[in-house]
Amino acid sequence: MRLMSLQLLLGPRSGAQAAWGGVLHGFVERAAMNHAPELLPLLRPGGRQAPAHFAVLPPPVTDGPQAESADEDDPEPLDFGIVLFGALAEQADELAQALRMQCASRLHGRLARLGEVRVIDAPSHLPALAVEPASAIRLHRLELRAPLLLASGSATHAGWRQYRHLPWPSLGSVLESIAARLRVLAPTQAAQLGLDALPARLRWRAAPAQWQIEPLTPASRPAREIVLPYQTREHHLAPSGLIGTLIYPSHHPEQEAALLYWGQWVGVGQKTTMGFGSYAWIPS
Repeated sequence: MRLMSLQLLLGPRSGAQAAWGGVLHGFVERAAMNHAPELLPLLRPGGRQAPAHFAVLPPPVTDGPQAESADEDDPEPLDFGIVLFGALAEQADELAQALRMQCASRLHGRLARLGEVRVIDAPSHLPALAVEPASAIRLHRLELRAPLLLASGSATHAGWRQYRHLPWPSLGSVLESIAARLRVLAPTQAAQLGLDALPARLRWRAAPAQWQIEPLTPASRPAREIVLPYQTREHHLAPSGLIGTLIYPSHHPEQEAALLYWGQWVGVGQKTTMGFGSYAWIPS
């Protein structure tokens, strides 16, 4: 499991700001298709319906207008990341070269040049945490860097009927989503947590008490729903998700700490290839 930290330098923009998660998702797949087709089986080794072996980390979603360059002729920097899993993690240099070549075709209609690329290996073991021992953790604070979509279709409709917004996920649903992604994308880390002891066909289950833990949200950065429209030649998509802050009381802090730490690498919920589901975990 490796993180590619990248910066694109973009030419002048015309029109509305892009939903970068979807744009960068397409950028990665087109780069592989056009310039490194041997990587395509590594991007989605389980097929289109299985978890992709990469996740885009777009710039964090922020409120308000974006800062403009001091000079409109200056290139606009766009910092983002790509997390690579499985065999794809060993091909970071080849993917970076494909991305450089894809820049010749522009990005969202803008001139683009790929700057420095840094590759960071994931820790092989759970590192020291901000709160030690982990058993002392009382709260898990999730700062959502990108929209979080973690609900079935029926739950989404029910949330809309009752609250007029997406349902906020329980702690149990967050933990189960991370565990499922770890088992597929990061088997080494999953084994350290004992998740490999389950037969592949069985899903790891959170405790009933964890499913009962609903999040709080602070007034300073409340959770809210946003829509990020994204248009391709074939489709016009408008996925929605939650941004802001979710705070969960702990129940089994050591287990939760391990899953929530690794969730920062593998992501949580749906549409992670399009930049959804990344967060910063702050225990206290």
